[in-house]
Parts: sequence; structure tokens; C-alpha cells
Amino acid sequence: MPAPLLIVELPANEPVGPETAALVRACSEGLGSGRCVLAQDRPAEPAAAVAVVSWRSSAELGAVVEVGRRRHQTQSWRSEELSFLPQDQRMERFRTVGFAIATLFREAEQQDETERATGKKAAPAERPPSASTRARAPPTGDTGKPPTRRGASANTGTPHAGSEASSDSGADSNPTAHDPVARSPHAPAWFSAGASTGYNRELFRWRFGGRVELGGAPWAPPVFLTAVAGYAGGSGPSGVSLAWATVGLGAGGMLALPAGFELRGALRATLVDVAGQVTDPVRGSDASHVWLPGGEAELALIFPARGPYGFALTGLLEQLSKSTPIRVHDRDLGVVGASSWGAGALLELRPFQR
Repeated sequence: MPAPLLIVELPANEPVGPETAALVRACSEGLGSGRCVLAQDRPAEPAAAVAVVSWRSSAELGAVVEVGRRRHQTQSWRSEELSFLPQDQRMERFRTVGFAIATLFREAEQQDETERATGKKAAPAERPPSASTRARAPPTGDTGKPPTRRGASANTGTPHAGSEASSDSGADSNPTAHDPVARSPHAPAWFSAGASTGYNRELFRWRFGGRVELGGAPWAPPVFLTAVAGYAGGSGPSGVSLAWATVGLGAGGMLALPAGFELRGALRATLVDVAGQVTDPVRGSDASHVWLPGGEAELALIFPARGPYGFALTGLLEQLSKSTPIRVHDRDLGVVGASSWGAGALLELRPFQR
């Protein structure tokens, strides 16, 4: 009998890194004879089973492992729920998931052997309740013992976490329609605040200030809506003090990157209040301001992409509807250009997580 091949499907946009490699190694070690590969590395040869992994929280404190096999013209599924403690290392959590995949597959194979030997269908073995409801990551080098588990089940036809078994014939059928909420690595909403700077190309001056952003994905990511408010100040020619107040609304998209990073891009329609003020010891103070429509394009690098908080480094291009003359005491002192670029560093808070 050829060595079995297991295809492992991780949550959508799960970054490929040392943890996923450790999961695949643990799965292959647990099989003894056979190997596991990620879905994106799937070879041409037929697979004996498909394993679907879904995280139950953004902190990865719970996981559901489902293993589906084609047998007797039906799709047979076995599922397992794992729980972890916050202090468990992420690497060991992934190793535990890998061992659980291998264990579920071996149990299904053993059940088939029992049925062939006895000529009747064997009932799934009942597991006594564990003394602890959380899965302990196996020590390094332990390849034979399955992790402590919760909620093991076996069924035929549909996977445990709401995925559908493929109707295609053959042993390498894939489940589809997985729960996007359970599988998404993106936060459904976030609030960011931090420092920002900008440079006006016609004024040849820098401005410095702060910026707050709101984002949310009312639909399944990667599409999100965003709102922004910011304020910055700087100096102009002849002692003029300048200020920019910005509000904006827009939409964008997000892309998961390796090593826990995320890339977001957004386009916003903006309304900017450009104000100038000067104080002359002889003629006194004079001020003026004008509201201008415009738009901005922002690119942000987020790390980490998961968890209750993260950090964002942003780059920004801003375009107003027109340049703004600086006119005080009936004198033209310069022009605030319509185009500028800037950067920012923000702290991101995520009160909710899918």
C-alpha cells in the first residue's frame, strides 16, 4: 500500500512561516508512514485525506481540526476541538494541531482495518473525558502520543465546523464553503491613533501633527471601510503659522503577509481646512482659512496582524482640488500646494476580532 498523502488546509491567508512548517512536520511524524503537505504545495498525486484547521479566536486559544476521507462512495469526517492556555508557545500549538491531524487519520485507518477484519462496521471508540479541557502541546520529539483533546467526534458526510464535503469522486476531494468568520485572520474593526508628518512640495515646508483612523469590515475581509481625522501645523513664509485639519471617508483592502504582517491600502475622499495666521507688531493679527475637497491614498504596514493591538507604519499621498494662496494683511506671501506626501506611526487597538 502506498504511503498516504494528507493535504492540510489552514485558515485563509494564514502566513506561511516556521509555525506552519512545524505543523506539517509534526503531522508527517505522527503518521509514521506517509506525509502531510499544505494545500498551496499540493502535489499532483492523489491524496488519502484532507485536513481542515480553523482557529476559534484571534488569539489562537482554540482550534477545530477536521480530517475527511473518501470511503465507500461517501465522505467520512472525523473532528477534534483543541484548547490552549495563553502561556502556551505558538510553535507548540501548531505542533499539537499537526499531531492531532495525524491521530485522527490513524484512528480512521484503524477503524477501517477493524471493519475489514470483522466484516461489520465498527462504532467509533468513545473517549473518556479528560481531566483537563485544554490541549497540552507535546514535548519536542514526541511523535507517537496524541495530544489531550476535547470534543472528538466522527461522522459521515459533512465536516464538524460547517464545511461541506466535495461531491467529486476520488480520494483527494476538498471540503469547501468553510466558515469565513472562523477562518479569517483579519480584525473586523480597529481604531488607530498616532503621530503624522507631511511635506508640501510647493511650500517646501514640513508639517507635524496627529491622526486617528477608524476601520471596519462589514463584509468578509479583505474589503473594509475607513474614516480619518487629523490635525497638523507648520510654519510658512514671513512668520505665518499654518494648520491643516482633515476629515475623510473611504474604502480599502487588506492582504496578509508572512511572519504575521498585514498590508492595507485605502482611498479616501477628504475635506481639508487650510488655515493661516500671522501676528505683526504694527498691524496686529490676521488670519484666514479655506475648506478644500480632495483625496488621499494610504498604504499601511501592520504588525502584528492578530491580537488586541498592533502597530502601523503608514505612507500617504494627498491631493487637494487646488493650491491655496497665503494672503495676510493684503499681501501674498506664498502658496500652499495642492499636492503633498507624508508618513505616520500609529498604535492600533482591535476591540473585536473574528
